[in-house]
Amino acid sequence: MRISRPMVDPFDASAAFVAETIGLLREHKPGLASAVRSLCSDVESGSSRPVLAASVAQGLHADLSGCLDRLRLLPSAAGSADEQQLSAALAAVALLGAAAFSRGGRLEDGSALLDAALLRSRAAAHSAALQRVLSLVSLTLTTGPHPGTSSPPATEPPPSTRGWGVPPPPTGEMSGADLRAFVSAVCALSCPRLAPRLAAAWPAVRRWSEPNYLRARHGHRLVPVEVGAEHIGERALHGVGEQQVVCTLEAFIDDVILAGHAATRRGGLPTAVSPTVPVTSSCTRGYLAQHTLFEQIPSLRDDLGTPPAVPPSADLRAWFGPAGVATPVHHDLHHGLLVQLVGRKRVQLWPPAARGTVAAQPDARTCGARRIPGHLLR
Repeated sequence: MRISRPMVDPFDASAAFVAETIGLLREHKPGLASAVRSLCSDVESGSSRPVLAASVAQGLHADLSGCLDRLRLLPSAAGSADEQQLSAALAAVALLGAAAFSRGGRLEDGSALLDAALLRSRAAAHSAALQRVLSLVSLTLTTGPHPGTSSPPATEPPPSTRGWGVPPPPTGEMSGADLRAFVSAVCALSCPRLAPRLAAAWPAVRRWSEPNYLRARHGHRLVPVEVGAEHIGERALHGVGEQQVVCTLEAFIDDVILAGHAATRRGGLPTAVSPTVPVTSSCTRGYLAQHTLFEQIPSLRDDLGTPPAVPPSADLRAWFGPAGVATPVHHDLHHGLLVQLVGRKRVQLWPPAARGTVAAQPDARTCGARRIPGHLLR
């Protein structure tokens, strides 16, 4: 039996950060400070019209998000005081909006504001303030009663009637000898090594093997999805950097992974929300690529194991895409460990000596990718 716990008011968990942000803005952006202070007063007073306060928060949130996305396309703006102030303001508005939505019984809308601000956060303090409230909201959404139901959803949803449609991963753990050989190869950084059962015992291998687990627990979370030029058309307003659509994880799973539609199907405008520059084929329908998903949703990290010989401080990112999606040829600037948890991936590697041959003429169908001579693909 599961017990639904009442959620702490998001305003109580964020009042100190909001007050600090208003003080910062008062000195540098007085007009914006006034708007945030007015919104704060409406929320703090426990207004009998939370929908109106939430609507005001959504409007401010959209304006600030647009400003930060445009600044993302200007390398000179990275780390600027203007960018930091706008990021703080967006976080404060998202927190206030989440409080208003919470009081109006619309937790998922509040979660969307928080996630969208988190994806655009430019400072660790802003991210921490957003994560504190997101953890409260997500806990309630995944364990509390859902509207129209008499009981909360189960922790482990029943198997979906429609799975991923991919073969199961290898079973059985690596032998001690194989594990020692793999660790030695990783430490030597000599040449690529394959470890077929390295992650066989990780909870993610079992839990992520069908769509319902991710959909039920984290489907309300927003994620940035890369989309190819063929599915964007004229909707990218400021250049090729705008190749991401922000959508819920549930919509990404249902529309792109399972149904084969483009991530732009629901009308989302391409934007430049992520600091990583999209490098994807023009025909890509949707690819959650290079994303720091486990920082955004820390509970997903609990489903992973700890690979041997990999330091805890290693950069951890997620790639999640439909069948046929591809990352164009590129050169990583660091060593990497690729762990395939669901499905299969074909990886082609070239030795350092082939770098000059691989860097051939650019392919017009991709952003910065290179066309590879045929003899290297055989």
